[in-house]
Amino acid sequence: MATPQTHLYDTALLDRFARVTPQTRLLDLGYYDPAGALWAAEHGAAVTALRPSIDLIVELDLAARHRRVRVDARLATSLGSSDWGSFDAAFLIAPFFLGNTPVRNAIDLVSQALTPAGTLLYQAHRRHGADTFMKYARERFERVDQVGIGTHQCRLYQATGPIPATASAATADPIEHVLTVRQTCIRLQ
Repeated sequence: MATPQTHLYDTALLDRFARVTPQTRLLDLGYYDPAGALWAAEHGAAVTALRPSIDLIVELDLAARHRRVRVDARLATSLGSSDWGSFDAAFLIAPFFLGNTPVRNAIDLVSQALTPAGTLLYQAHRRHGADTFMKYARERFERVDQVGIGTHQCRLYQATGPIPATASAATADPIEHVLTVRQTCIRLQ
């Protein structure tokens, strides 16, 4: 029996349901998989990808250079207030093995980051948190629909009509540090 690839994008679903243009500003929260950020960049979007570890930043940066696309990879799990309401779209992998809190925080972050007309596409596995993550998304978006089923029972959901957190729930801007090693520039928050 195959192990579900719940932490990897099913790019065939993105091919069928994601719509990006060179004018699209896209936030990617792919955790361990660079495929969503790379897919969007290859389709012309201006991609900002948040990753929780330096290893994931390096992997994404190398893959982007290899494919000759630009991805603004940040070592962060949050955005500063200057980025709130500025993204047209977001991709999210909902890895159940991280637990519910990181996924809930990511959905909260995306609802804050998207423009009022912005769209979140997130992937979750049917037996590994999909119902719970859909509940979280419905708390922060006016509409949440399953739009496709991919390999290994991975579902793709679309959430529209972000409901941003109130100003009192927002966090202060993180401090940013820029580290350049050889040809790799890393932003730390």
